[in-house]
Parts: sequence; structure tokens; C-alpha cells
Amino acid sequence: MMKLLSWIHRWVGAAVALLFGLIMLSGVILTLDHTAHQYSSPIMEYEYQPQSIEQIAQRVDYIHQEQGGADLLLMEMPTSTWPAYTTRVDQGRRGGPPMYYTADESAPLGIAYHSSQESHESNWTRIMGAVRALHFRLIWGSLALVAYIGIAGIVIALLGIIVWWPFRKAFIWRDTLWPRGVHYSRLLLNHMTGGLIAIAFLMLLTITGVYLGIRGDFMNVVRAIDGPEQTAAESYRPENPPQDAPMRPLSEMVYAAASQVPEHYQLTKIDKMVPEEGNHLVQFIFEAPLDLHPDGWTTVYMDPYSATPLHTFLSADKTALRHFAESSRPLHTGENMGLPYIIAICLGSIIVTITVFTGFVSFVKRQFWAKRGTDSSAVINANAEPGVS
Repeated sequence: MMKLLSWIHRWVGAAVALLFGLIMLSGVILTLDHTAHQYSSPIMEYEYQPQSIEQIAQRVDYIHQEQGGADLLLMEMPTSTWPAYTTRVDQGRRGGPPMYYTADESAPLGIAYHSSQESHESNWTRIMGAVRALHFRLIWGSLALVAYIGIAGIVIALLGIIVWWPFRKAFIWRDTLWPRGVHYSRLLLNHMTGGLIAIAFLMLLTITGVYLGIRGDFMNVVRAIDGPEQTAAESYRPENPPQDAPMRPLSEMVYAAASQVPEHYQLTKIDKMVPEEGNHLVQFIFEAPLDLHPDGWTTVYMDPYSATPLHTFLSADKTALRHFAESSRPLHTGENMGLPYIIAICLGSIIVTITVFTGFVSFVKRQFWAKRGTDSSAVINANAEPGVS
């Protein structure tokens, strides 16, 4: 049985090793590039201060008016990792460029438009675009293919633990980051040691990556478990929607949403303000003190025509599957999770990449040496004198 598991680990691992390594390495590059842009931005020079509901209510109306009444897709509140109000206007499916409002004591309500922070087209942005295409589409393939490779990676990792267990006494910490030689045994030792260290990162990144690749089908399962009330709230349509009726003021909806949650919850995002459905639903997302997700897990669904809350989904009432689904993106990308977390997942991803590489090379060396040994034996036997064995 152990031989069979070892065989599966080696051959399946070799089949997906290079693609899996490219996915991990490209993810590290994208994360580091995004983090460098974020922490080098002038916006990070502003000090973050928690926003009261009264301040948020006033400022979201002000920002909406500053945009000339433009249809906003979403509005994110300032956080410690990005101390600015962030908005996107309705310009197609993905929305227009982000716009930022930062603290300014001389401006009305203490905030002012900063800039869009859009980067100009350059060789570097084109390179990053290619890396992003590689990571998400796996050389122009289907996004689901990345998910399948992630599933294979999870299986390989679990089999690796089983195969490693009899050799656990050979574990040496200093062989984690890089092998001490190119000999097969040194590469294999690094592969086993690094794989054990990186297993937590590998499982975290692959499981969340698999979800992001097949999230549509997964969310259908989540909604079925959540129940009809939650599903109905997420897809709310009024029976007789008013024609060309404007939304109620954002400030009015902010106060109405805040009344549905405990006082110590912090409003972090107003989402789906102008969805393709036609303004039939606006989501207000709140962060509770113990929420892992940086935006929070509590959602208030609002009818924007009447500023009437339709349904409140507290984080304490959500299933583990819903928590996982809503947290997968920040856990996978490090988005708004803070610099220590980003450093940790990047380091873990690098160890995974090295582990995949040394495992693949040791596999190739093993197969080459086995074949060479077989060929050498054949030559010796062919040249042997008759009767000599």
C-alpha cells in the first residue's frame, strides 16, 4: 500500500509540478507587486481614524454629490491598511477606475478627492498583465483548470505526509529553504522537509484558490445550506419596481442599516449600489470585533427606493461554509489583511515553489539513474562470457 501511495505521489506530482510551481510563483509576484504599489502610495501617508456612523453618513452623501450624482458601484470605508474612501462609478461590468477621498482638514467634512492612482501603461504593467494572465488563465486556458491543478496539489500534499511519516526521524530544519546539494538524496531531503513546513500554506492557498476557480457552483451549495430567506434576500426583486426612481440618500440608508446591527459593528463597505439588476438591492457590510474577514461578515440588504432593510445576516448566524466562501479572496491574495500576513503567505509560497521544484528534479534524477542503471546492467550482461553470471 505504501508503495502504491508513493508511486501516485511521485508520478501525479511530476505531472503537475511545473504548472503548480508556476501558479505559486506567479501568485507571489502579483502579491508583491500589489503590496509594493499599495505601501508606496501617497495615500498611506494619511493617518487612519475610525469613522463613526454619523461621519460616514455625512461623507458618503458628500462623495456622491462630488461625483455629480454619478452611479456608484461601491464605496469602501477607510481602513488601517488603506486610509481612504474608495469608490468606483458604473462604467461597464468591472466599473470605472477607483477614486479616493482622504483626510483634509481644510476641505468640507474633513475629506477631499485625492486622485485615481491609476498607473500609466508601461513595460512593467504589461509584464504584470502577462503574469496575471498566466496565474488566472494558466496560459490562456480555463480558470477552472487552475482549480483542478489545485485539487491535484491538495491530494499530492496529503499523500506526501503519509509517505513522509516513516522517514520523520530524518527531518532537518535547515534543509527547508534550499537543498545543500544537487545529489538526489539532498534534493529529496529538501523536498520532504520543505513540504512539511509549507503544508499549511499550501493547503490554505490551494483550497482558497480552488474556491475562487469554481466559486459559482460552490456558492449554489452554500445558498442551499443557508436557507431560502438568505437566498431570497441576495436576489431580491420588487414586484413593481418604480420606473426611473432615484435611490434614497445614502446617509438615510446608512442610518437604517446601522440600526440593524449592534453598536460596536463597523461599516466597511456599501456594495451593489448600481448593479446590472437595476438598483433593486444595496448591500451594507459591517465588521464585527472578532471577524477574520477584513471587510466583515455581517450584511444588511436594503431596498434603495425606500431605505427599508430587507434582511440582516449577522456573522454569528452564518455557516462555516459561508465564512469560508466570503474569506477566501482576502486569505488567498492577502488583500487588506495587513503586511505581516502578506509576508507570511509570500514566504510560504516561495517554500512551496522550491519544494515543488526539488521534488520534480529529484524525481527526474531518480528515473534517469534507474534507466541508466538498467542500461548498464544490460550492457554488462551482453558482454559477459557464456556461462558467466
